[in-house]
Amino acid sequence: GMFMVYYAERRDRDMFLQSRLLQIAKWRTERYAHDLDLLSRQDALTALANRRHFDETLEQEWRRAGRHKSSLAILMIDVDNFKHYNDKLGHPEGDRCLRRVANLLAGHARRPGELVARYGGEEFVMIFPDTDHQQAVNLAEHVLDSVRRALIPQPDGLERWYVTISIGVSSTVPSERMTPSRLLVAADQALYEVKNNGRNSWWYLSPELQAAQAAPAKPASWV
Repeated sequence: GMFMVYYAERRDRDMFLQSRLLQIAKWRTERYAHDLDLLSRQDALTALANRRHFDETLEQEWRRAGRHKSSLAILMIDVDNFKHYNDKLGHPEGDRCLRRVANLLAGHARRPGELVARYGGEEFVMIFPDTDHQQAVNLAEHVLDSVRRALIPQPDGLERWYVTISIGVSSTVPSERMTPSRLLVAADQALYEVKNNGRNSWWYLSPELQAAQAAPAKPASWV
């Protein structure tokens, strides 16, 4: 009888330990999968979302905005004269500059659905749900000011003493005739316009009107 009791207790203990080991192994596997998924969506240099994460979030927020008939805004951002910065100070300093700008941009994405991503090179992009035309350009002003106030030194050889950015702004209420790529193209074209008009500013362009009713860029008077 004692042997049977001992055998039953040992069997139960072994089964419990095996169950716990299986649970731990499952938790570790899920944790590793989560970490790998996170790394696959994160830019290695800036720790912001990468292009893949941005594309997925844009599609998701586009569908949500379409269901709620709300406006979705995009800010396309370029670090002004970044090639000059890299050529003068070298790539390690250029990387540090991009990380500083990335941290400043990240501080403007606070609400659910808002996202800051590195789009490529010295370009960044921001998504703002429930944000109309006026709110989008106000955000662009705040983003510009935050980089200006950071006073990141610009190497000699330019008229400006500090690093600045240019921003292309676009917003729309999704519809059947509209696509998220058209919103992105409008923001990119707006960025192109402001870069051709002095940089260190913003330009608004709706996807519906394209270049026809682009808002004039504000004068880049700050250096």
